[in-house]
Amino acid sequence: MSVRINTNIDALEAQRNLGLVSMDFSKAVQQLSSGLRINSAADDAAGLAISQKLQTQVKGFDQGARNAQDAISMVQTGESALGTTQSMLQRMRQLAVQAANDTYTDQDRHNIQAEINQLISEIDRISQQTDFNTKKLLDGSAGGGQAVGGGPNIKGLVIQAGVAIATQFSITAASAATKSALEAASAQGSFFTQNSSITISGATGTETFTAHVGESLEEFFQVVNNSGIGVTMGVDQNTTTGAVQIVNNYFGINTSTGLVLTGPTAVTVVDNGVTYPQGTVFTGGPEAVTVANATGDFSTSGLCMQFTTAGKQGSISSTGTFQTVEASNATITISTIGGSSLMTATGLNSDQISGTGLAAGIVITLQSPGVVSTGDVFKVVQNNALQFQVGANANQEVAIEIDAANSQTLGVGSLSVLTQTDAETAITQLDRSIQSVSASRSNMGAIINRLTNSLTNDQLAQENASASNSRIEDVNMAQETVQFTRDQILMQAGTSILAQANQAPTSILSLLR
Repeated sequence: MSVRINTNIDALEAQRNLGLVSMDFSKAVQQLSSGLRINSAADDAAGLAISQKLQTQVKGFDQGARNAQDAISMVQTGESALGTTQSMLQRMRQLAVQAANDTYTDQDRHNIQAEINQLISEIDRISQQTDFNTKKLLDGSAGGGQAVGGGPNIKGLVIQAGVAIATQFSITAASAATKSALEAASAQGSFFTQNSSITISGATGTETFTAHVGESLEEFFQVVNNSGIGVTMGVDQNTTTGAVQIVNNYFGINTSTGLVLTGPTAVTVVDNGVTYPQGTVFTGGPEAVTVANATGDFSTSGLCMQFTTAGKQGSISSTGTFQTVEASNATITISTIGGSSLMTATGLNSDQISGTGLAAGIVITLQSPGVVSTGDVFKVVQNNALQFQVGANANQEVAIEIDAANSQTLGVGSLSVLTQTDAETAITQLDRSIQSVSASRSNMGAIINRLTNSLTNDQLAQENASASNSRIEDVNMAQETVQFTRDQILMQAGTSILAQANQAPTSILSLLR
């Protein structure tokens, strides 16, 4: 065995092993004190990259969940405001039904109108002032379309979100609606000579009326006019013959043509000399005035009104005269820079026009379907929808478009109940307005449910991403404690062995004694 002084191999080996154990010990101390398996890129280069990506997702999902909660609060604010608006519309409809009753005087209707005017003002205030974090919700700026302009023909103008073209529209052609009517012969007297009956079908119903001997025509006319079937019976004031006529209270007529479908077999439809394009809807107008089962004075004896023999089916022209032409619905042509679209009014009073083609998404309520002119011009501005960032990554959004909910877009801006006829028209318009608000509220409710699901998804995704990141980044405390104890023992043993190895060369001194 060789004995050397300059190089102590045993000591060097002990020192090397002690250094390695010391490094492991320091790493174990760092991991146990921080709770992290990866404290620097050197600990696990690939693991660090994956961990950072997962941390990005975890924090993104956390913020996305908070965004969804804020979005839910925002939409709930708008939906609650629309609930208030709808309650006011319901009250207005109740008042309109009240005003439609002829037990009320003109002064009573003026008092009812005063309350309706206040409710209209409040609807406009809610539309303009409802906001969330200073962002307006119901004025059309939250994704809805807004119309600027109009004209004397337009009573209400609804621009549906996301479908209106941001351009200028104008009414370049128009034809007024007429009322269905039926005219018989003139009555040969003013009082019924016998018990007589007649069945009348009008715009809103059918009823059989009976007149008694000695009853005046005027009294009978009042009974029919107040029956609720939507007609007015009386003597034609525009002729000298004194013919008895029955006129619908509402403009237009249900042609029963239905919807003209698009496709290879689709054709245009000609109605009253007007050609309508495929896709035009004709249904929804009032039924034509008809009579049946006329007996006694309504037939060919007594007063001899001859409803079933000499009665003529027709309509009332714009000048108020009877004509033997079937009633017609109002039509308008809306033109833009890209072309024009002919549309037919629908509804009980032939006053609502739903845009098609270039005007798709525009719903116009006519001021008076019996008097329609050209020249109205309005411009549609489509605002950007509200975008809610509910995911952890770009473009993971939920969008909502909220239509304006003011008196103009709801078609109640000029609502009047000052006459019985106005009140009846107001009821129909308010039904449409209530339905429009219901549609908006339903859309908001659906978005709230969607955001709630997005919130749940974000929370679950965050939980799973956190668990995955923990397996990569966090230290296994039990396993690392075992390693720490091992390194601690090895350090103590290594230190002792190094000390002994350093003392080994001193044995050479005994050779020099």
